[in-house]
Amino acid sequence: MNWKVCFGHESIEFAVKSDKPLFEGMELKSGKIEATPCDCSTDRIFVYDCTYFANSDKAREIKRGINKIEKFVNEFKNKGFDVVYTLKYHLERKMKPPKDNDGRGFTITFSMDDPRNTLCLSNFGILPKTDWKIKPDWIE
Repeated sequence: MNWKVCFGHESIEFAVKSDKPLFEGMELKSGKIEATPCDCSTDRIFVYDCTYFANSDKAREIKRGINKIEKFVNEFKNKGFDVVYTLKYHLERKMKPPKDNDGRGFTITFSMDDPRNTLCLSNFGILPKTDWKIKPDWIE
């Protein structure tokens, strides 16, 4: 699932890209969704950092959140906006599911070349020196 616990809240984080500003000001609150403009916006591309605050981490609540996000985006599409969204964190399976090795466990591999991946680390010094802000080309 694409959710995370953030400051004691379960949430689904996503980014939105539009051909027009979605709102005036520095923040939009719509039900459980909050959106703020990103620094990478231009006069033709408007990018927003968004969060849906979930009630729990249960699969039903996450599905409900995804549906609310799609409804949120579709409301702008219905008003004539060219708008798309993407979830900020993706768990990608690039290998076959792990198999039990006669009770000896299994291996999970994390890729660290893209800041949108889910990472577990104990020292930020191992990460590449890069700008980790949202990029418009991430949102297709």
